[in-house]
Amino acid sequence: MCAKDARVLTLGALRALNRNTSHHLLEVILVDDGSGPVARRAFESVSGLVLVRNEESVGFLRASNQGLQEARAPFVYFLNNDTEVQPGWLDPLLHTFADPGIGLVGSRLINPDGTVQEVGVTVWSDGSGHARGATGRTTDEEWMSVADVDFCSGAAVMVRSELVKGLGGFDDRFAPAFYEDVDLCFAIRDVGFRTVVAPESKVLHYGGQSYGGVDTTNAPVSRGRVHQFANQPIFAAKWAHVLQRQHLPPGSPAGLVPSSARGRPRALIVDAWIPAHDRDAGSLRMMWILRLLNRLGMDVTLWATGGPGREKYADALRREGIEVWHGLSGHARVEGRANLWDLVIVSRPDVGMEVLPTIRKWCSRAPLLYDTVDIHHVRMKREAEVSGVVPDTYDMVRHYEETMCAAADVIVTVSEGDADHLRPLLSRADPEFLVLPLVQEPWASEPPGFDARSGLLFIGGYRHIPNQDAARWFASDIWPLLQAEGMPVTFLGDEPPDDVLALRGTHGFDVPGFREDVTPDFDAARVFICPLRFGSGVKGKICHALSAGLPIVTTSIGIEGMDLEPDHDVVVVDDAATFAEAIARLHADPVIWRTLSSAGVERARTWSPDAMRVHLEAMLRDALSPRTQRALVPRRG
Repeated sequence: MCAKDARVLTLGALRALNRNTSHHLLEVILVDDGSGPVARRAFESVSGLVLVRNEESVGFLRASNQGLQEARAPFVYFLNNDTEVQPGWLDPLLHTFADPGIGLVGSRLINPDGTVQEVGVTVWSDGSGHARGATGRTTDEEWMSVADVDFCSGAAVMVRSELVKGLGGFDDRFAPAFYEDVDLCFAIRDVGFRTVVAPESKVLHYGGQSYGGVDTTNAPVSRGRVHQFANQPIFAAKWAHVLQRQHLPPGSPAGLVPSSARGRPRALIVDAWIPAHDRDAGSLRMMWILRLLNRLGMDVTLWATGGPGREKYADALRREGIEVWHGLSGHARVEGRANLWDLVIVSRPDVGMEVLPTIRKWCSRAPLLYDTVDIHHVRMKREAEVSGVVPDTYDMVRHYEETMCAAADVIVTVSEGDADHLRPLLSRADPEFLVLPLVQEPWASEPPGFDARSGLLFIGGYRHIPNQDAARWFASDIWPLLQAEGMPVTFLGDEPPDDVLALRGTHGFDVPGFREDVTPDFDAARVFICPLRFGSGVKGKICHALSAGLPIVTTSIGIEGMDLEPDHDVVVVDDAATFAEAIARLHADPVIWRTLSSAGVERARTWSPDAMRVHLEAMLRDALSPRTQRALVPRRG
């Protein structure tokens, strides 16, 4: 931080740092650039400062470089003295620097009236700029994601200290101030690093009051603005080769995308809700699709058309640089970014029917991939075979799936078996299919052995009717045949219905509902049960148990589309009596148990994130033009 007088502002900025930062995390360097005696005494009275004092002012730029040379930490945060950092300002910056390809991270600047001042800045071809998100609300989700920007204001920006010292700090030709921060961002990108904004780091910025106090003259242009106008042509001349080749003219509609990211391919993913990776397998798969596309070098936007806000999950995606929208306002946003995307993936038939007109009109140049997730009408038909009642929406859902398959350039399924279910519905002779499987991360530690475990485990989100039926069938038809009173049984999962909750405490059953970390449950149980009587698609719960080394007793529906070998990878039975016998045998026999446990861990590698990455790389090779493929540059993190 640099100050020339401005005692009240500077002390306010220091108090905000003290109030909102753990002291052991920060060394505060204040360069007193020729302040008068009153301000000087005030700065000297502040304990814990590294105080650098100039008897005569050298100007903001040179004083900032002095402070940079004093810094010993791996990161330096340049902070104006007319700012107040807000609670939680530091962690988002440090989190973003976990990507070794990032050289500079800026905070989101907030006006005193609570509106947004800027979330980074787009630079035009003449060197002028446009503040992203200016005057918007701090809750506007369009500006909430970590994003590449042309520059971040030096009022609140963090840099890799060795990188910036190696560049010589701020360029002296911009002294005393203005455009030195823009120039530094261009210089950082010129040597191969990214410049990004981390909007979760918020800083109140009074603006225009930081150096030498407020200009109270009646002159039409302030002293600072004179320097700004003078330095713009200097900057434009220095970076003319970049500005003319990569940047748009002032006011261009496409300026929403900064030049530093404009050449990167962009993907729009549309789903029913923000994925909660720890609540259902479909969400875990979607999270990895988003994450891996981002890592492969695409700029990714997720549009969740409905469902709960799930800000915790949305914010986690935004920290990785994935833009997240929620709700039907996405229609207007797609229109506002017409033909921006190189790839569109629409997930689930009802979502597809809702957004298809918008996608056709405003994303007509992008290939459309329809992600089935599972084959919904097949699941509903199987439910009818068990219950005897055909769901009222069966014909509508089947029509939706046929329509989306016909509209898509590529049909995405979770397994080859799902593709086989769809082929009879399609009028096209040879539709293009692509498999994007479920994802299950390898188990973090060595699974406990047979003797350290006991009891049975089931997991499933109970909004999904097949999981409700599985719990009921086990309790009513399978459990009485086990004759295993005292054997613990746990039904994990979100939103269990009342009749499943009522099992709690009977016969040693436990129904704890949702748990953020289910690892202890998987490590404690001896047998995983999956008594599904209907459903479709690949079952994430099976992938989960295989990865955990937890042997499985399931039905034919449970292993559909998974290419698992019965009695080698899992035990497969379809009637209640045999299901009960298989549980009892596996729970009692350590030899069979260990054979199945080892085979399961090996088979689980099929659904690793690395396997999904291979599938996505193949998808991009097929879906993107050769020119767009060449623009893919995988991120370093």
